[in-house]
Amino acid sequence: MKNLIKAPLLYIGSILLCLVIACETQKNEESENPLKGVKTPYQKNELVFSYQNEKIAHHLRDSVESYIYSKFPNAIKVVCNDCINLVELYRAENLEYYLTDILEFFTDGHGEIKTARPINVAGTTGDSSLAVSLNYLFKVDQQGNNTGRNVLNPSNLTSRKNLVIATLDSGLDTDFFPKDYLKQVESLGNCYSENSFGWNFTGPEFNDDFHDDTDSKHGTVVNLYMLEELIAGKSGIPEFLPIKVLDKDNNGSLFSLLCGLHFAKSQKADLINMSLGFYDNMKYPDFPGEKHPIMGHLTRSFLDGHQMLMVAASGNVVEEGQERNLEKNWFYPGVLSNMGEKKPSNVITVTTTGIDRQSVSANQNYSSKYVDVAIRSDADYGFRLPFVNTQNHEELIAGSSFATAIMTGKIAVRWDDSFRNINFQRSPKTDWINEVLPPEGPVNVNLSNQVNRGISYIRLNNRQ
Repeated sequence: MKNLIKAPLLYIGSILLCLVIACETQKNEESENPLKGVKTPYQKNELVFSYQNEKIAHHLRDSVESYIYSKFPNAIKVVCNDCINLVELYRAENLEYYLTDILEFFTDGHGEIKTARPINVAGTTGDSSLAVSLNYLFKVDQQGNNTGRNVLNPSNLTSRKNLVIATLDSGLDTDFFPKDYLKQVESLGNCYSENSFGWNFTGPEFNDDFHDDTDSKHGTVVNLYMLEELIAGKSGIPEFLPIKVLDKDNNGSLFSLLCGLHFAKSQKADLINMSLGFYDNMKYPDFPGEKHPIMGHLTRSFLDGHQMLMVAASGNVVEEGQERNLEKNWFYPGVLSNMGEKKPSNVITVTTTGIDRQSVSANQNYSSKYVDVAIRSDADYGFRLPFVNTQNHEELIAGSSFATAIMTGKIAVRWDDSFRNINFQRSPKTDWINEVLPPEGPVNVNLSNQVNRGISYIRLNNRQ
């Protein structure tokens, strides 16, 4: 009997030992996770690839595909469409852990790879020809509104302006926005369907269904603020290009954002409104302004060849106790407004001030380095809805998203064909910002601690 008892005990002990070892191994693997400590949400099992130009994409794209499939036979490749060749996404189990290995394989004798410090969340080959990044995720707050209270029929206005405004957002609801003002998409061969007026880079299939299906109608309201500014400024109406990069829950990703930007370029957009973004405090010391390698290059080489001016939100407070100074808490693409002393940037970053124009809203980001301008609020750091008669409706909505849209509208009012001669991507901002945005009133000393130049602008609307 004793021998019979010993054998099972020995067997059970071995099992327990194996379980302990297995648990310990799993714990070690978790502790050695190369992405442990990354605070920015990202999509697991995905990596975004961006090529510097068409020539490099032609040279490297097939090699990247072969390498990925050799290591991950079940990988899935996602492209924006057949005509956008400079960005693509791969999806495979644990693919995000191999970012450094992929870059090292493609250095091709062009120096050491460049990556973030201290965690490799993004990087490039030594010559920056190929950039790889985690697919960051972001969300725009769902703030309820009453878009249906629109009381003005702007479709009666027929004067036009030679200007294309692309808006990367949740799309557009044409029940509230005149379809007559939308740009007809250039098909570029067979890339885009005929008679399309925008594009959708969300969901399992990208297509021309840009309808804003969010509860808040975020993208629709953003476009209406721009349109209202144009009408109040007695300006001709430009062509609006809605690009849907946020889904019905206002969720977006770095990949959808990149697809949208390349699409805007292909459609010859002059102004790009980006009332969205994500936080990323990782340092990239080997890149311009120490910015994210893909996002940083967007204002330069990756979108080179067409002069586009981007207007970006400074970002809002999303959690209690959040650092609001963009110099300490980077919000993309807003922080691309400053790429280093005397370095060019084609990004204008916007926030909101109180009605006294003395300080920035306590719920929005600020920085005398990264925030270029502010819009004065209507009341309580908020804005009344566009095209709403205030005698009957006083509801306010707030956020740097809406300040950004109003600023884009103000730039559009001033837009002149001569602005296309400004090299936004190669000229220091100090060379052209006063031409595009001349000051409205004197510099506010208090505000200058939070906004570059200490200047705020007053919203125009249908009540003025």
